[in-house]
Amino acid sequence: MKFIKGILWLLAVLFLITAAAFGDDAVNYNKSGNAKVDKGNLDGALADFTKAIELKPDYADAYNNRGLLKEGKSDIDGALADFNKAIELKPDYADAYISRGVVKDIKGDKDGAIADFNKAIELKPDYADAYNNRGNVKSDKGDLDGALADFTKAIELKPNYAEAYNNRGYVKKAKSDMDGALADFNKAIQLKPNNDFAYFNRGSLKFDKGNMDGALADFNKAIELNPNNVWAYYYSRGCLHYNSHEFTNALADFHKVCELNSDALNGYAHFCLWLVRARLGEQAAATKELQDYWDNRKTGTPDDWPSKISSLLTGQLTEPNFLKTAENADKKKDGEQHCEAYFYAGSKRLIEGDKATATDYFEKCLATGMKTFTEYKSAVAELKYLKADN
Repeated sequence: MKFIKGILWLLAVLFLITAAAFGDDAVNYNKSGNAKVDKGNLDGALADFTKAIELKPDYADAYNNRGLLKEGKSDIDGALADFNKAIELKPDYADAYISRGVVKDIKGDKDGAIADFNKAIELKPDYADAYNNRGNVKSDKGDLDGALADFTKAIELKPNYAEAYNNRGYVKKAKSDMDGALADFNKAIQLKPNNDFAYFNRGSLKFDKGNMDGALADFNKAIELNPNNVWAYYYSRGCLHYNSHEFTNALADFHKVCELNSDALNGYAHFCLWLVRARLGEQAAATKELQDYWDNRKTGTPDDWPSKISSLLTGQLTEPNFLKTAENADKKKDGEQHCEAYFYAGSKRLIEGDKATATDYFEKCLATGMKTFTEYKSAVAELKYLKADN
């Protein structure tokens, strides 16, 4: 009997030693996975994190790391499953709640994302990233005051937090605090000089304030830092050139947008191409180009609002019917669609030489009050040119 007990004791010791060895191996695979992520070897990293989990099935950190990797590879459902498992294994894992909150936000579950960020803050009240991420979701939901408070708290906890300054500047701009927004964008750039979105945001602010030279310099810098930044090309430099009647430069930028992402902004970049080419005397070719794109568009539906704009520009929908389709029972959506409708109808009239009707439509565009819309800003610019001609 003593002999059997001795054998059982020895087996138990051997099991513990083996388990510890497996645990050490799991930690090493997890570390190796992180190193491979840093070097850009994502497939190798995925294999390492998976091996770490095989060796140590209760390894919450490995699940969280693998989830982050899957998120980076656009496997959002796989990432969510890993973050769920990490939290199941380690219910007080603040990082995993942050990770899961980000994925829920990507999937459109804004309330679920906020709940996870709230939990991360409950577990770790000095977690600056949790406040920053929660602020982003609140901003998306239209809670600008809540977002502002969260970004400010993130900065208080982490004074060198460039991303939080950039995000707070965006919210301040939305709240019409232009000076405060400019100060935050400047600070974000000071802390992180390679932040292309901070340059883009500052350029957009300067654009709105009428500082075209300053805006152009910032947009150029954003593009220099990130040549694939569709937003810097379209939402900024191309529009700036168009509003300044620098149509050749605008054409180059809008072509670049469509080259980088043909379906950018649900096809609106192609409307810009049509407008520029039509202003350059290439309306027939522009119409064919727009129709060819729309026949093969991979986003939206055949009867959505952008399709109505396309039909107006290509001559398949009459102006009265087009303006009628802009009507919507939702007051906000009605204003947005009328802002765009009056701009595109006015632009087409202007191209046809009907300056009087164009002026009327551009003024109606401004009457919608949609000041953040690209079409609104372009209507302002066109009215200045039209009034200067009179």
